[in-house]
Amino acid sequence: MKGAAQFLMDIMTIEPKHKWLVIPFSMSPEQGYFVKDGAKETYLSSTTTMNIGMVRDLFPHCIEASKILNVDQEFAAKLSEALTKIPPYQIGKDGLLQVWIEDWKRGNEGHNMSANFGFYPGNSITLRGNPDIAAAIQKWLEPRRQGTSWTSAWDICDWARLENGVRADTAIRQFFRSGGRRGGIGNNMHNTSSYQSDANFGYTAGVAECLLQSHAGEISLLPSLPVTWKDGSVTGLRARGGFEVNIYWKDGKLTKAEIKSLLGNPFVVRANGKTTNYTAAKGETIVVQGS
Repeated sequence: MKGAAQFLMDIMTIEPKHKWLVIPFSMSPEQGYFVKDGAKETYLSSTTTMNIGMVRDLFPHCIEASKILNVDQEFAAKLSEALTKIPPYQIGKDGLLQVWIEDWKRGNEGHNMSANFGFYPGNSITLRGNPDIAAAIQKWLEPRRQGTSWTSAWDICDWARLENGVRADTAIRQFFRSGGRRGGIGNNMHNTSSYQSDANFGYTAGVAECLLQSHAGEISLLPSLPVTWKDGSVTGLRARGGFEVNIYWKDGKLTKAEIKSLLGNPFVVRANGKTTNYTAAKGETIVVQGS
């Protein structure tokens, strides 16, 4: 992490128009833009929104590691200062999260979903912490046709972070549809034609996000339970901060959860729209009832 942060700090520079600290040359994968009508489609730009998300995840992780390990305090201070100069997330005139630091006209998107990085897998955009940005991401997702490739796995994860069990369910079921050129998941758990391991492993990440989330400073139980998963259970999921979680539900509602503290850290649980603070000794298990 430190090496990656050092590399970025070495190449980043002040952008003259807004005085933001940016990566001078970048692109948003598989998508170009038009500076104005009639202009040629362009791809290179300074910092993209995906870059912003990656920096806003990486630098805080380095700062936290510096504190835990009690090393590199001077470097951590430089990262903290740099974070105050990073471009903000912006919503364009179309109501969508901008892909670049300027509100340029979008070209053909291809498979591009990279602007959503800060929402998933990152955590610099959260549903409750940044509701306007989350709403812009949802507006972009709503008209998308669900498919069976790696982008579909990312769709599941994004709908899970939006806590939408209806759309997460739709994306999951579409992911397993049979037939067609890509054909969904095959009997050998690969896609039947494109062999996209990132799609299949990404699907399992999406399922975990539907059942348990811990990226926003709380352990959220069944935040986006797919609506057709009426009864079920899951054991052995891990939550940030050092917790092992078992969850049980019936008729689409939480019945109970068992949360084992592996480190003895205090924690907050979100369930059924409410939050509760807990403390547990290392090795202790707290049982949260669905009621």
